[in-house]
Amino acid sequence: MTEPLLSVQLIVRNEELLLPFCLASIKGIADEIVVVDTGSTDRTVELALSYGARVYAANWTDDFAYARNIGLDRTEAKWILCLDADEVLAAGADSLRGTLQTTSAEAFWVTIDNVLGRLPEERLQHRMVRLFRNRPERRFRQRLHEQILPAILERSGQDTIAPSNLKLTHLGYFHEIKDQTDKQARNERILAAMLAETPDDPFALYNWGVAKAHGGDQEQALQAMMTARSLAPPAIAYRPGLVRDIARLLLAMERPNEAGLLLAEESGNYPDYPDLHYLLGEAYRAQGLLPEALQALRQAAACPSDSALYPVEAGCATFRAQTLIGDTLTKLGQLEEAKSAYEQALASHAAYKPATLGWAASLEALRIPGTVIAERLLLLVRDLPSGLLLFAEAMLHIGHYRELLNALDDAAKHPQEPALTQHLAYAHLHLGHPDKAIEQLRPLLESDQTGTILETVRLLALAAWSGGAAIKDEWLWVLPHDERRHLLNIERRLWQRAQPAASDQQEDVRSWIDRAVRAGLLEVAKQLAGSDAALRPYTARCLYRAGYVHLASGLLLNLLEEERLDGDAAADLAELLYDRGHYGEAAPLFELAVPAASDRARIGAALSYLHNARSVLHDALYHHPDSPLLRGDLHKTTASLELLGKLDWHTPWTPAQRRNADVRTPNFLVHDRER
Repeated sequence: MTEPLLSVQLIVRNEELLLPFCLASIKGIADEIVVVDTGSTDRTVELALSYGARVYAANWTDDFAYARNIGLDRTEAKWILCLDADEVLAAGADSLRGTLQTTSAEAFWVTIDNVLGRLPEERLQHRMVRLFRNRPERRFRQRLHEQILPAILERSGQDTIAPSNLKLTHLGYFHEIKDQTDKQARNERILAAMLAETPDDPFALYNWGVAKAHGGDQEQALQAMMTARSLAPPAIAYRPGLVRDIARLLLAMERPNEAGLLLAEESGNYPDYPDLHYLLGEAYRAQGLLPEALQALRQAAACPSDSALYPVEAGCATFRAQTLIGDTLTKLGQLEEAKSAYEQALASHAAYKPATLGWAASLEALRIPGTVIAERLLLLVRDLPSGLLLFAEAMLHIGHYRELLNALDDAAKHPQEPALTQHLAYAHLHLGHPDKAIEQLRPLLESDQTGTILETVRLLALAAWSGGAAIKDEWLWVLPHDERRHLLNIERRLWQRAQPAASDQQEDVRSWIDRAVRAGLLEVAKQLAGSDAALRPYTARCLYRAGYVHLASGLLLNLLEEERLDGDAAADLAELLYDRGHYGEAAPLFELAVPAASDRARIGAALSYLHNARSVLHDALYHHPDSPLLRGDLHKTTASLELLGKLDWHTPWTPAQRRNADVRTPNFLVHDRER
């Protein structure tokens, strides 16, 4: 009997959803399929047998390496390819057997493409040794995230491991699949046992940190990962990924200074690792160090985009880096250069939404006419999947509603996606055409998607209310009973707006005020708010954050006079006063807002006091122009203002929202009588 060339091996438990895709992908390349089942109660075993697999039952002992080694003990094949049930072989199958018959290598690196979401950019790629010669001394180690690599390195060395063109697509991190099984408790249990035996094992500490981060315990996660970093040998394969994960955790914890120090040190150890340079750019941006951020991001963009040595997030050397370069250049006022950076990002990934929005905003800032922007955007995205939807989102982002509708006149009649129809309806609402919005939305009521119907009816309600009409019965009857009752309660409030909202209705009324403001339906927002004093701070916030600065200022100043400012409203008013150069008035309001809007308020207060100090120093220098002490203090104050001013502390407005700044009607301080 001929010795089999390749054994494909899996360990499984209740994998009926994805196992067929995995087994179908290896059809024709394996001489045998060995499946170790650790206690399935679904159709997993039946499905494996139907694909010709040999299935071995094994008790689960909280040890993945033990289960893997059961499979290794049950094959005579020359080569082993280990897969997980949630992986498919996506590339390299055609040449695999020929390679195995002629190679002198002991093992091969296999690229694993982890799918994290539905979008093309939601990918993380890394490599592992999954394909290796079958030798009796080679057995897996580690109870969790089992490894064959240490056994290969001990006997054969690094030079015997060759690259390959094999690529696996891993679906297990995709949130819609991951949420079906709760592995968190199991992983923590196994890791706790590993650390009880070897408390200084850096690999176990690293994975303990990852588990704690997934569980939301960031402090414990950071402590474990930092300890792992201090213990991990410099040349160990997982160390670069460990550094990356520590930096990501520090940034998530809003500790960019520590992340920057870590990355500035470690990026020198891995100069061709784009993710570290990219994260360093993020850390510098968060500290307002924009020139340093540009340098780091350009280093990321200069790295190989297909680096096989490290776990790499899609785009860190291409479209993500170029988009963040564009954002940084925009902040520095270098608009032409920013536009070029966005164009480089789109050349790499034409459907990357942040780059598309940034590019459209840069064209708007360069005063390119809206019709020309629409033509260029359509040329860019027309042939992309969901390209018209991306076009609509970009045009809404920059506030060119009429140009959007004109450009999609034909598409508007037969749109391909419900979201596109809803975007076009939003454009009609912003232009004051509720009847056209209703006409656009009605066909969506026949959708079989609950989320689509609910959002459609909400838009229809806003359109009807903005025209002074009530919700139509046929719109209501497509909703579940609770949603129908909720909508009628809001409409009743709309027509009886002089009455304060009950405490249990406050949140619902607020959400509808926000929807109305975002759709540009300010009269509807005003009617919903009515004369209810409890809703006025929130209404002012909605107006301010949607860019209606003039309207918000009236409400905020009135709240100040009545001593009804809450923390968020105080921060908004302080910011408004700051933008108008009233630094003395802004500073105490920022201080008042610190408990509610901490970083924003602290930075705003510091900037206000620095502006006041600079004004005092200018006055002093007028009287004492030759004072080196005053000139030195003025230089330091100006430098501090420049640095703090580069931080992302101010309320961000899209180009569309900036267009709202001078809107002056309606007056939210004057209330009509009840209808």
